[in-house]
Amino acid sequence: MTRVVFDLIESGRCHGVVSAIVVAEVLVRPYQMKEESLSRVYEHLFLTWPNLEVMSIDYRVAAEAARIRAAHSRKMPDSMILATARVAGATALVTNDRSLGKAGGPEIIVLDDYG
Repeated sequence: MTRVVFDLIESGRCHGVVSAIVVAEVLVRPYQMKEESLSRVYEHLFLTWPNLEVMSIDYRVAAEAARIRAAHSRKMPDSMILATARVAGATALVTNDRSLGKAGGPEIIVLDDYG
């Protein structure tokens, strides 16, 4: 499923938005393992993949994350990811965290359901 999503984004059939929080979480493991080549691959992907935008945490995202956290008692990183999707106007959020759907917002597509 991951490949399908990236193919759709690359072809321009949809626009992908990734929260800066996701970038930080993805890069933790290669940095812990001191796998500089792997971290460079991920960084290259996030920075150059066609039709994929890394969205920074700005005031609107931060305020929306606070609303989500206050209403649904989500952890802040999850709230930031969902807030990014809402602010970006995403129609779907691709994740492995099914519980994100309980906070409302875009359709939740759970990768594990397809693998």
